[in-house]
Amino acid sequence: DLEIYKAKKNLSPDIGLSLTLEQRGDGNTVEDSLDMDQTNWSLQLQMLSPLDTFNEESALMRKKIEKAKLERTNAALQRKIRKEARSAFLDLVTEERNYQINIRRLHEAEMALDLAKTRYEKGLSENLEVLGAETAFSEAEANISRSLTACNLAAVTIAYNLGVLDRDWVQMALAGAASPETTQ
Repeated sequence: DLEIYKAKKNLSPDIGLSLTLEQRGDGNTVEDSLDMDQTNWSLQLQMLSPLDTFNEESALMRKKIEKAKLERTNAALQRKIRKEARSAFLDLVTEERNYQINIRRLHEAEMALDLAKTRYEKGLSENLEVLGAETAFSEAEANISRSLTACNLAAVTIAYNLGVLDRDWVQMALAGAASPETTQ
């Protein structure tokens, strides 16, 4: 906007103004000439720029084109940021759902392990069922860790896309993760 303002200002003609004041005195001696009785003054107005403003108009047009290009780039960047933020938010929601599902699977695997141990202790099943239940329980625990990692990465991605990822954000996120209300 400032460059467009300057280009518009360059379209107006450059005008020079000069004022001349002259006083004279006549006399036979120096003392007589000190009495200045003639005053001449002149005012001069000059146009210092050419009448052809083609270069100035071209410069103004270039600045307007540059401004329009910057506005289009800005709008495209805003759309891209919104799109990335929306996508990162949906990824975060998906990862949180996966985390909740994996917690349920862990509880189910724990109950299946308890059932397999009880059946084995009563002689109703073999130790292979207990080993399979323990494997499923271990996989469920690993899936929870993977889901939590993916959830944290999605949170960092959304913070990055929104432009708020800095040291303060990380400290706040770590403090929130350490509080007892956020642990499940």
